[in-house]
Amino acid sequence: VRFNNAISTAAASNVVTVTTPNAHGWETGDFVAVARLDDANPVDGIPSVGEINGVHAITVTVASTFTFTTTTFFTSTC
Repeated sequence: VRFNNAISTAAASNVVTVTTPNAHGWETGDFVAVARLDDANPVDGIPSVGEINGVHAITVTVASTFTFTTTTFFTSTC
């Protein structure tokens, strides 16, 4: 499934939030694979290769949103 502009972060955090256009049906503890992001466009300073791209255990926050953590913290100031 492809989601455009679905990934966000919060300042001083290593939690990545993904919002889907509709309810996704996943549960906390499920795994999702994130792919096709490149380091030319890191997400708020978190490198895509090796951090965001990969398989992640998720925490479901609402029916259309889940989170996962990275080892790198948000660093962007824009």
